Amino acid sequence: TPGGTASSSWGRAPSAKPLPGPVPAPSGAPRGRGTEMTPELRAIVDRFMFDQATFTHIVSSLPADGAARAVTGPGWTIGQLVAHFATSQERYAAAIARWLAGEEVLPPDYDQDTENAAVAELHRDAPLDDSVRRLRESLRALFAAFHRVPDERLDQPFARGTALEAFHAWEHHYLDHALDLIDAAPEVLAERHQPRIHR
Repeated sequence: TPGGTASSSWGRAPSAKPLPGPVPAPSGAPRGRGTEMTPELRAIVDRFMFDQATFTHIVSSLPADGAARAVTGPGWTIGQLVAHFATSQERYAAAIARWLAGEEVLPPDYDQDTENAAVAELHRDAPLDDSVRRLRESLRALFAAFHRVPDERLDQPFARGTALEAFHAWEHHYLDHALDLIDAAPEVLAERHQPRIHR
């Protein structure tokens, strides 16, 4: 979420369409053999995997000083954006744990803009490799948290909506920042679409 504008990460899912990918199965659909999560959550996990892989590819393809580039929307650097995603996913996993334990999902004085700004400042000079490592670890922690969510609790209150609504809102987080990242790293997108000449 941008530093000065709160998104719907803790409420209902935004109306923006995700990139093409797995379509959630209807609520109540049977679980697949050998899996421990519902089709709805499996689709959300797939979206996180795809979007994080794409994001990591873009970041890893930048030149050595690429992490210092400014990202227009939130006014952070690319390095700070990586740390933002990592911290957000850590918070998502922790929020699920609190919710499953019957605790408040968010503290009464929680302010998303303030938290985002604090994270950006804290990780202003963080090594990019460290932030990318945290990003990967945070996604594994979030997947583990999703696996612990019982089917019957998906329609129960969670922050400003139901659990499933919040999870779908989280699913759109990478998309929320996609255009800003592409603006900051246009050569990565250009390289991807560069025609190959076979000799």
